[in-house]
Amino acid sequence: MRFEIFYKTTALKDLEDISVFLFKKTGFANFAKNYVESIKNKIEILSFFPEIGYRVEDKELSSKNLRCLPLGEYVIFHIWHSKKSSPNFQ
Repeated sequence: MRFEIFYKTTALKDLEDISVFLFKKTGFANFAKNYVESIKNKIEILSFFPEIGYRVEDKELSSKNLRCLPLGEYVIFHIWHSKKSSPNFQ
């Protein structure tokens, strides 16, 4: 079963900020674009495997069933209601 991925506005802004940062740091627009695409590709994995990733050790965050996916120097966080048998983002 495949689940739909929803991006919060703040997440989309973060992706844009990462792209701008990488462009300024490297001077290569394609590198920045490709890196952001690799982040999106990693996020896409969640649509097939929503429980992938490791649980955070922070008590408050782990009580919300928050999981993390590392990607280079970045960490992707995802969350869903822990009492549901599958993620429900609506």
